[in-house]
Amino acid sequence: MKLITLILASGALAINLYANEPKQRSSFVVNDIVKLEMPGKLLKSGKLHLNKEQQKIMGTQIRPIMHEQYNPMMQQAFLLERRIKRGLLQGRNASEMKEWIDELTQIKKDALNLKITALSKFIGMLDDEQKKVYAELTR
Repeated sequence: MKLITLILASGALAINLYANEPKQRSSFVVNDIVKLEMPGKLLKSGKLHLNKEQQKIMGTQIRPIMHEQYNPMMQQAFLLERRIKRGLLQGRNASEMKEWIDELTQIKKDALNLKITALSKFIGMLDDEQKKVYAELTR
């Protein structure tokens, strides 16, 4: 009886481990041209604190850039990257997809400029002590 229980328990464990194994995603991941970390995670973690005036600036000047302008651009870039991937799988070459590639390049360039603008505004609103903390946390 103990042997049967042991076999069943080890089988259940094996099934559980297999079910929780990370799956490979077949979707494209859209990356920026230059990786710039936005401060959202640091603010949510509590490692960097903003006063009420700075929070107001975040909500009125920085957040709209990222949520209303940057994110839609990156969604558009994702769709173009997926279209390019499908084109490659269909046997198209780069010259046949030149318009898509040019459009993707321009979107990513514009998105990077927006992200730099938002990050510059964020760093500009910090006081000297906060800038030191932010620099330490983003290394």
